[in-house]
Formats: sequence, C-alpha cells, structure tokens
Amino acid sequence: MITFRSIANDDFDFLQATLVSSFNADAALSYGPGAEDGPPGYNDGRLATKLLTDPTLISRLILKDAQPCGFLTFSIGSPNWLHYFCLHADFINQQLGTQAWQAFEAVQTGTWRLETPSSSCRNQHFYEKIGFQKIGQQHYSVDSRSFIYEKKIPSL
Repeated sequence: MITFRSIANDDFDFLQATLVSSFNADAALSYGPGAEDGPPGYNDGRLATKLLTDPTLISRLILKDAQPCGFLTFSIGSPNWLHYFCLHADFINQQLGTQAWQAFEAVQTGTWRLETPSSSCRNQHFYEKIGFQKIGQQHYSVDSRSFIYEKKIPSL
C-alpha cells in the first residue's frame, strides 16, 4: 500500500540518495550508460537541503508498505506545481510511480503543472500515461529545453 508522510531532517540521506539515483538513472536512459545529470545541487546536497528548508515547498516521502521509495515536492497555488516526483532507482519500473500518483490524486485536487526536460522521454511517457497533457515548452539555451505539462484533478 502506498502512503505519504512529511519529510523530516532525518530523511536527508534518503532524499539525497534518491535525487542522485533518480536523476542519474534518467540521464543514463537519455545519454547512455554512466551518464550523470540533474538540476543544480542534485548531487552535492544543496537541492536536498532546499527541499527540507524552503517554506514555499511541500515535500512528502512516498512509502510502499512503510518503506521509503521516493518523494514528491510540490507547491499549492493557481495553478499547483509538482516540482519533483522522484523514485529511488531501485524502485523504478515497478508501477510504484503510477500507484503513488493515484494515491496523491485521491487527496489533492485542482490544476497541476510540471516541467520535465525534453530529453527525458521516460518522464514524458509517464506523465502522459497518468493523464497530464503537454501544454507548452520552456527554452533555456540552444540545446536545452523542457516541456510543460498540465492536469486538472476534479474536486473530491
């Protein structure tokens, strides 16, 4: 069974390990074995620290039968933003992402947006599979862009 709990300072090591394993697994799919890539600070503790301390972000551990397997970080607004949806690489391709999103939708409503790199085909496929629609893109440089996705979750 999938459940969630708030992330605490004691979760730093799991959070950091999940950021590194998740982003590097995705990079290896996009760029080849051994590739490492992710957002600034994903591999040196800065991003994990931000997720624990930024008061504008809400982070929840994803638990499968009480075992941490990933996390969600989001903000509530108009629209709501899903900033990070990361599974530790040990738990990828086990339907846990789909189960976690279904459990999340059971308690959250409204319009949700997210941004994912254009190079991350697996992420794009996953988000489309769970009902997000591509609504735009963001260009960062000549060789760097991302796609914006949106999903409307009806009121409970």
